[in-house]
Amino acid sequence: MFLAFAEHRFLEVTPELQAKTARRPVTADDYRAKGVLYVPEAALLDYLVQLPEGADVGKAVDAAMSAIEGAYAGLNDALPRG
Repeated sequence: MFLAFAEHRFLEVTPELQAKTARRPVTADDYRAKGVLYVPEAALLDYLVQLPEGADVGKAVDAAMSAIEGAYAGLNDALPRG
């Protein structure tokens, strides 16, 4: 549920940020300024849903949480796991 909400907000503001920062890549700080978590590709639901059959989904979700935390020093070990 957390990833779905975070992705929704992330995708909602991405076009706006891309338009405003056309001269440079969008960064996690740009999302933070909008009050939105930056969601790396490995944490997007589309990526997780398309994992091959037999993949360890729990491990992939934990890695997704770690990827989000990696963009924010203050979130280390704060997001749900398991």
